[in-house]
Amino acid sequence: MPSDVPPPRLPLDDLRAALADTPAPDREALERVWHALGEVAPDAPAPDTDAAWETLRSRLGAEPSVRPPAADRPAADRPAAGQRRARPAWPVAVVSTLTLAAIVATVVVWQGRPLRLEAAPGATEAAVLADGSLVRLNSGAALVVGRELVQDGVRTVRLEGEAFFDVASGTQPFVVETHDATVEVLGTGFNVRAYAGEGTAVTLEHGRVRVESAGAEVVLEPGETVRVEGGALGAASEADVARATAWQRGGLVFEAVPLAAVFAEVERRYAVRLDAGADVSLDTEVTAFYADRPALDALLGDLGAAAGVRFAPTAGGYDVRPAP
Repeated sequence: MPSDVPPPRLPLDDLRAALADTPAPDREALERVWHALGEVAPDAPAPDTDAAWETLRSRLGAEPSVRPPAADRPAADRPAAGQRRARPAWPVAVVSTLTLAAIVATVVVWQGRPLRLEAAPGATEAAVLADGSLVRLNSGAALVVGRELVQDGVRTVRLEGEAFFDVASGTQPFVVETHDATVEVLGTGFNVRAYAGEGTAVTLEHGRVRVESAGAEVVLEPGETVRVEGGALGAASEADVARATAWQRGGLVFEAVPLAAVFAEVERRYAVRLDAGADVSLDTEVTAFYADRPALDALLGDLGAAAGVRFAPTAGGYDVRPAP
């Protein structure tokens, strides 16, 4: 493909034809990716898509499914389709999508308006950024990339929620901003959890990262973690990296977590609504670990036993009441 001619955007009708045999939830997710990609300048150079896909395939590997097949999932365990965006006026540099282990993977070669990548409740998504860095987003998370991935000599993205970053080595530092912390690396793999109201937790798998918050900083070594709570940066401590990244395999981890936070996680991961009555103590702490994704009814049964509550199905989810 000539490097000086931007490739045309795949027409939506052609995309739908190519995905005719794809299960409806995944097909709709792929179409949302098509609509979500932003504009690019008409003279933008064409990317090397073959190389980008090879990078994506080798780094994702053959991972277990993060959710059961659509036909086996109850309605409450399916991600809700998001609203479609209007088709942008300019063609994007490239739109390439596929489903790998039920993850919507998008090669993002982007030089236009700020791009917001989102993982809907009940789903995870993966994206390869223009610099070759791989990002996996947990349910309910969003990643915002500005007009230029590299600005002032720094690769900067903003994270809302949880994501795992496998950063491509480069001469420019890679910076992840959250609502209360900044994580800077040169080339490494690490997990960041930063949902609103929860503070920020950074766990390092390999490489080195520097975490800053409110003027303090900590440098993590592989296998370490650090938290930011109430704007205060804690000390580095030993981490169970497998648990911190279990969400990539569909797993769930609760370690002395208040029931309110547990419910918020279940709502994100299963696209289901949990309405707790005033007589339910949301401060009750729960500890549980699932290495792989549990079925929703089994999970609610365990939570009910652990927290002394019962779940009554409703049209939109479940009402939560104290157990009799």
